[in-house]
Amino acid sequence: MFSCLLAATALVAASVVSAETQQIVVGMNMTRSYTPNTITANVGDVLNFTFVAGNHSVSQSSFSNPCKDLSNGTVFSGYMPANITAGKTSSYQVTINDTNPVWIYCAQGNHCQLGMVLSVNAPTSGNMTFSAFQGAANATGANTTSTSSMSASGTGGAGASGASASAATSSKASAADVRSVVSAFGFIGTVLTAAFAVML
Repeated sequence: MFSCLLAATALVAASVVSAETQQIVVGMNMTRSYTPNTITANVGDVLNFTFVAGNHSVSQSSFSNPCKDLSNGTVFSGYMPANITAGKTSSYQVTINDTNPVWIYCAQGNHCQLGMVLSVNAPTSGNMTFSAFQGAANATGANTTSTSSMSASGTGGAGASGASASAATSSKASAADVRSVVSAFGFIGTVLTAAFAVML
């Protein structure tokens, strides 16, 4: 029993080591931006979006319709007002499920048309680069977000898109950081805690 538990713990720990949490700041310096706006991520990586200023969202679109949500249970954070100088930040986590490109935009007002977009695993050459996606966003009319994907809590679901998501809000940035770690390790942290409790 003990050796099985130890083996399971080692397997879980190995999978944790391979996953990486990448930090993205939303609204840095009061701008309409995701910083950085291009990400390369592996399967299992977590993108932690920290909202620091303004009222923005993390909304998933397609390359061909950059300012329109996919509306099929994909990533949508909800609108996340933040003001880091007043101590109010929010965070939203997206787990990468495959290495296909993921296209993100801000659904607030005309933010997408002003270039507030992000790509994950976008090709660096050809027709579907980040620059082409941002250019297409700049050329669109109004944002369109379906009401079926809106959620007051800001949780998104997994879709054929290769990403799944969860949200947390905080009145202090340090609490948001702790929640990000707990959210990223979720079940794995519970298993490791239980395994160590049995060993003691």
